[in-house]
Amino acid sequence: MPKHCSQPHRNSAIHYLLLWLGVIASTPAFGQSADKDFQDFMRESQRAVQQQKQEFHQFNNKELAAFYALLKTEWRQFTLAQGLVTDSVPKPKKLPVIRTPAPTPPVTVPLPIKTRPTPPIVKPIERSPQNISFFGHTIQWKVPRPFQQWANQRLAQVNNHGIAEYWGALQQLPMRTIHRRAQQIANQLQLNDWGYMQFIHRIARQLTADNNRALLTTWGLLMAQKKDVRLGYAAQNIYMLFASKQPLYGVPFFTLDDRRYYLFSPTKRSVSPTRVRSYPKGIGALRPMNFSLAQTPQLSANTQWKDFSFSFAQQQYHWNIPVAVPLIKYFATHPQLKVDGYFTNQPSARVQRAIIQQLRPVIEKIPPTHAINFLLRLVQKSFTYQTDAQQFKEERHLLSEETLYYPASDCEDRAVFFAWLVKTLLDLPVIGIDYPGHIATAVAHGGRGKYYTYQGTRYYVADPTYSGANLGIEMPQFKQVRPRLFQIHSAQ
Repeated sequence: MPKHCSQPHRNSAIHYLLLWLGVIASTPAFGQSADKDFQDFMRESQRAVQQQKQEFHQFNNKELAAFYALLKTEWRQFTLAQGLVTDSVPKPKKLPVIRTPAPTPPVTVPLPIKTRPTPPIVKPIERSPQNISFFGHTIQWKVPRPFQQWANQRLAQVNNHGIAEYWGALQQLPMRTIHRRAQQIANQLQLNDWGYMQFIHRIARQLTADNNRALLTTWGLLMAQKKDVRLGYAAQNIYMLFASKQPLYGVPFFTLDDRRYYLFSPTKRSVSPTRVRSYPKGIGALRPMNFSLAQTPQLSANTQWKDFSFSFAQQQYHWNIPVAVPLIKYFATHPQLKVDGYFTNQPSARVQRAIIQQLRPVIEKIPPTHAINFLLRLVQKSFTYQTDAQQFKEERHLLSEETLYYPASDCEDRAVFFAWLVKTLLDLPVIGIDYPGHIATAVAHGGRGKYYTYQGTRYYVADPTYSGANLGIEMPQFKQVRPRLFQIHSAQ
């Protein structure tokens, strides 16, 4: 509570004020000038108070009004760290090959199955300003009437005052109409929060005319849904940052109140600043983004067929898979998670059907150990080996569908695909093995060779990168290493 002056002090102050006014009034010229200045001062003060009242009452609650005031205060400068590193140990540049190939007992197998269904004819939707293109999926979108003039909303200046005014103007629009429609589409397409954030940004690009205002609008729309996003600026460029439930790798970030805020880059091609200015605290309880990969987005059916071959038990096998190109382009923008998260993903339904139709007739007719070796050889021999640095010039984990699409893959990509094959076709438990600079798997089946005990169960090493190796065979350089074992959770 503020302290109040005592009554004697008040009377004394009034006495001196009246005395001063009497002296001023006794000088006519000065009195007229002072009177005019005083009236100007009062009018200016009243205008300032009125403006402050209007700014406060334009928001529907105190929380928004407080945030508007926060935006107008001095912003802090944050230095961006250039991204977490998944594993500092380099991967082998050449495909590891077992020196003495393990003998594979002869086994009777059916003839290879190779089917290539005729792809359905997809009629393209006519493009128009009312449609939004989203990774090959054309979405019919009608801009709500109150937003139709939003492209004319000016960003007066790239600083905290200009950003505050832009954000304040956005609060006057019915954002729920966009939220409801956007969430409906996100559910239909099975998008996680990264996909939803990307889609909101596409909407913002439709509503605005430049990148700065698109990011401002994206930020405002997501904040209205209590997403933990924040804004920053450097020079004349606006940047949006977000908090994530999962640690992200290779993405620039700064830390505030023990929470990392990662730089949003829709295409991964934008140049990252080294420093940004941002407001010193947030607003209320905001939710970090959830980038779980358990669901595969249902994007365009524009597919490209990929052909593979390998040999097992002195027989050649050929198989082919339809891969959705728009889905590959979408995942190319997705921030990198810890490797464990990639094992939860299920390939798209079309890929699952093609694999099961071609491989299950073979798997069902051979013993489980041979079936595991069959799948090991499929992954070891069907794909070209390259490290991420060789293929992408950066570290990048691939999902199964990406492994099927790109010309080459490395250890964790193969491990993700192999684990899904074993769980889907053989219904056997699988765990991940995280060696320094290498990822492999182990299967709860066998009885010979190298195994690890995890939660009371023996899991035998199954390395889909160690070319020619069967179940229970581990790379020699890891025999004295104690790797990290991790559980592979099934997608729900």
